[in-house]
Amino acid sequence: MRFKYLIFLFFILSSCNSQKTIPDKEDKEDKDLGKNLLNKENKKQVENKKDKTTCKQLFKRHHDCFIKTTTDIYNVKVGNSPWKGNKNAPVTIVEFTDYQCPACRYWSLNILPKLLKKYKGKIKLVLKNFPLNYHVFANLAAQAALEVNRQKGNDAYWTMHDVLFHNQEQFSEDFLMAKTKGKNKFDPNKSLEVKSLKPVLKKLGINIKKYRKNLEANKNYPIIEKEVKFGNQIKVNATPTLFINGKKLERNQNIVQLIAMSLTESKKLASKGIKPENIYEKLVDHGKLVYEKPLDKRILNKEIKKIKEVFIKKCSLQQKPLVFDIMLQCSKKDITCDQFTNCVETIMKEKTAK
Repeated sequence: MRFKYLIFLFFILSSCNSQKTIPDKEDKEDKDLGKNLLNKENKKQVENKKDKTTCKQLFKRHHDCFIKTTTDIYNVKVGNSPWKGNKNAPVTIVEFTDYQCPACRYWSLNILPKLLKKYKGKIKLVLKNFPLNYHVFANLAAQAALEVNRQKGNDAYWTMHDVLFHNQEQFSEDFLMAKTKGKNKFDPNKSLEVKSLKPVLKKLGINIKKYRKNLEANKNYPIIEKEVKFGNQIKVNATPTLFINGKKLERNQNIVQLIAMSLTESKKLASKGIKPENIYEKLVDHGKLVYEKPLDKRILNKEIKKIKEVFIKKCSLQQKPLVFDIMLQCSKKDITCDQFTNCVETIMKEKTAK
């Protein structure tokens, strides 16, 4: 069901990563039928019906086009990625991060520690790299952290992770290569703000010569390249992007609510005898990259009620957003979602191109 475009228009959300859905061959017939609504005869008919169709009727007819009736479960493998928290926690959060991203910094230093404290023993965070092209030092920073992980393991990695985010504004090639000057001692219990990474690496027992050599040789880049490629496959297009037990946290979602729902799901599996270390795989691995899980009817009805209220309110405005006028034009009793969506999309493009 092609509903992404309508949701985008309906909520008038800004996004740096909207991707147009390419219809499959089997959708061609629906698309052609949708376009046929735009010929002169049909266009006159729908325009004549414009004033007769109320906003309530519009929502009743086409609300299935605005609401996703399934939840996408992404099969995000943990692999050998760095992690923190409880190894066998009922909730696994996979984060795609960028060390030069201010939002990632805020998440890592302010929100994540509170969540780990609130859900102590119930959360495991797994970190994947997704350096954005316009952050010139993000890739090198990711390689620096991975080199620490390569040499000294998971615990040392997270110290380096926190140090990098605390000193994000100092990023330069010399800083990340541990060539800048600063204090000779580093105490993570006192402060993570440093002028040089050299004392940090010494404290962690890192072979600095090997560290620099591997960074210069892009030794850890294949790991990053693989994670970026996989991130693109599962539609990661911003940082931080979080997957909570396989469910992507969207911008309009509450992370605490999603964690609570995930804990409930995990508890049900545990009651069926599934071992803690197998719960995450059981939840996300359905033999495909993305599994469309039908929404619980109670959740779906709640979502319909919430969206209906906003929809009717916006649609009833005297100076309503353009998309609602177009929806009223395209509305037809027996039209399918694909036909309706294609009609709205085509007219919208015509209007905005003028």
